[in-house]
Amino acid sequence: MPLTDDELIDKVRAGNFQSFEELIDRYRNQVFNFVYRILGSRDEAEDILQDTFMKVYQHLPRYKKQSKFSSYLFTIAHNLSMNRVNYRKRSQMKLDTLAQSDDEKSITDRTPDSQMRENEIASVVHKAIEKLPPKYRAALVLSEFEGFSYKQIGDVLNCSVGTVKSRIFRARDLLRGHLKGYEEQGLQETLN
Repeated sequence: MPLTDDELIDKVRAGNFQSFEELIDRYRNQVFNFVYRILGSRDEAEDILQDTFMKVYQHLPRYKKQSKFSSYLFTIAHNLSMNRVNYRKRSQMKLDTLAQSDDEKSITDRTPDSQMRENEIASVVHKAIEKLPPKYRAALVLSEFEGFSYKQIGDVLNCSVGTVKSRIFRARDLLRGHLKGYEEQGLQETLN
């Protein structure tokens, strides 16, 4: 029977680095996927993945087992991801890239006006998504842009399906509120 996270942590604290490698193996893919879906960049996701496990290892002696280790781990990954997002220039964010599907029409099929309009809309939506609190934003990105099921999102965010539904509902509600002003005033006016 595999060791629990807490048992592995006790071994790491006793100097067994191999147990920490086991924790990394256990959570690497989940953390990477979570971070990648927030950042939209494999290179940045790899950096944050490494930073997350380095930070966890450095702070493991002070880790209190009051919450699940996976919650602690994903909290660190989420905070580091959001720090990276905030560091980027807003105009360079890639959420619109996440929304593109495989059957996207080619750029040559679009007129310059329609391309400009799509870019304006993507920019407005992106800015509205940026305003969402991180826990709502992560759930919405995984649901709307990546097509994850509620159960998958719950696994990634380490919360119940009910919590996932609540967060997505709240995110959509907040997003409608942020976009309402754009609809009423007209997209061009708000961008100028």
